[in-house]
Amino acid sequence: MSAALATGRPGDPAVGMIGPNAITQMLAALAAVEGAAASARVLSRAGLGRYAGAPPTGLVDEREVVDLMHALAETFSPERRHTIAWIAGRQTADYLLANRIPAGAQRVLRRLPDMVSRRVLLAAIARHAWTFAGSGRFVAHGGNPA
Repeated sequence: MSAALATGRPGDPAVGMIGPNAITQMLAALAAVEGAAASARVLSRAGLGRYAGAPPTGLVDEREVVDLMHALAETFSPERRHTIAWIAGRQTADYLLANRIPAGAQRVLRRLPDMVSRRVLLAAIARHAWTFAGSGRFVAHGGNPA
């Protein structure tokens, strides 16, 4: 990883850094569904064996996340990957609620009309998109999710 990528400065388009949950939650879901041995095999296939005993705690190069996704695709069927990804997404949502959205804000959001709370949440997500979009672009569209 080059020094420029390692800086992880928000807003720098040359930086492709992503929060560690992209890896840690996927590994937790993978271990829950397929077991620790399968998780270690996928990490090895992705060239990320160093995370087998100690998942990342800081920003990671987005290419590591891409390598992990490719290793999952090479190892499991689309249906199995969907299950693992769904669990990882749910765990990430639980983490965000427990650690990133203050309880008071959650109470206020629950009391607001749905359309207003969606707009507030989308705006907050957009402000923090650099933590999961890496060098990509995040675009949110409001509306009914149904």
